[in-house]
Amino acid sequence: MALQQIRANKLKSFFTLIGVIIGITFFIAVITVVEGMNRYVQDDFAGSIFGVNTFTVVRRTNVTTGEESQARRRRQSRNPDLTISDAEVVREATPDAWRFAYSSDSFSGEGATYREKRRRNIRVIGGSEEYEVLQGWEVDQGRGLSSLDQKRGIKVAIIGSAIAEKLFPDVTPLGKRIRVGAHRFEVVGVWEAQGGFLGNIRDASMLVPFSTFQQTFSSDRERVEDIQVKMRSLEEMDAAILETEAALRTARKLRPGEENNFHIQTSSEILGLWETINKVLMAALPGLVSISLIVGGIVIMNIMLLSVAGRTREIGVRKALGARRRDIMLQFLAESSTLSFVGAAIGMGLGVGLGMLVDATTALPASVPLWALWVSLALGLVVGVGSGLYPAHKAAKQDPIVALSYE
Repeated sequence: MALQQIRANKLKSFFTLIGVIIGITFFIAVITVVEGMNRYVQDDFAGSIFGVNTFTVVRRTNVTTGEESQARRRRQSRNPDLTISDAEVVREATPDAWRFAYSSDSFSGEGATYREKRRRNIRVIGGSEEYEVLQGWEVDQGRGLSSLDQKRGIKVAIIGSAIAEKLFPDVTPLGKRIRVGAHRFEVVGVWEAQGGFLGNIRDASMLVPFSTFQQTFSSDRERVEDIQVKMRSLEEMDAAILETEAALRTARKLRPGEENNFHIQTSSEILGLWETINKVLMAALPGLVSISLIVGGIVIMNIMLLSVAGRTREIGVRKALGARRRDIMLQFLAESSTLSFVGAAIGMGLGVGLGMLVDATTALPASVPLWALWVSLALGLVVGVGSGLYPAHKAAKQDPIVALSYE
């Protein structure tokens, strides 16, 4: 009978469902994107930035997981630049390092040009000999940088797939000369496309020998943006971090108790930052979803009260034929629960679809956790039962004689 009532009043039923649909759609969509980001950050993002078993020495931290005082920010802003000499100190402090590299980079808004074609907004990286291997970047066409390129400061470059597709849509980029600023570089390699949230950055980057970068893009040829060390295991990395910190403090003549004027980063900092953001999102989500579901529940309750008023004679007839109070209550609870459950199912489908649309059309990943689907259906039932209790109780307590005489 509940389903018959819903089918008989399709438009009214649809508007009744809107609040629940919106609430569940928002809930599933946010959970889908957050869960996808959570998996991506844990499995790929942090490791792609810093590498597995890799630590990076930088001038100052660019990842903050909590409130940072003005005094600390000012102290860090006065940290001296890293230099090639610092890189040599780190190299000597980590003789068992599996990979060692240092680099600098520069952003070019004008980008790279080849004849009449242009790819704007690229990142130019100057990397030392093992930079590519340490990063785990695979060359799809051509070759990587050689030691000879580094020693002689040859103007050669490896470009990302996004640059190659824009500048060389119909021809091979190998051997072609591209212009970046006032300088020309011969393309000797193209990285395989990475795609994804982080890959979009790499695919729009080009790598040149560090010595070449210092000659063409840097005003200070001794300056280094970061120093990266990759160890074979997590235990070796922890020990190497301590050795590196001690060696740099000694080289920079820091006294005991004096704060480091450099910073050592690992993937745990990114994971810590994301965990903080994730907690905030998950803490705010129930409140935001609750508002919509409460509104949806109120709408269902009002529609059910109107339904009770419109079906008073029916209630009287059912009671006259022997229906008990609980039979009447179950009928109206079944109707409100079905409405809410159907709304939750529709919202669940829309939420999953929205999450998949975000995944397909943007760089943001998405993942649908099974628990979120069960929670959505449970919320639909809870809202339906909660909003239907009062109308069902009002219908059940009606006097059959009064109900039968109702006009």
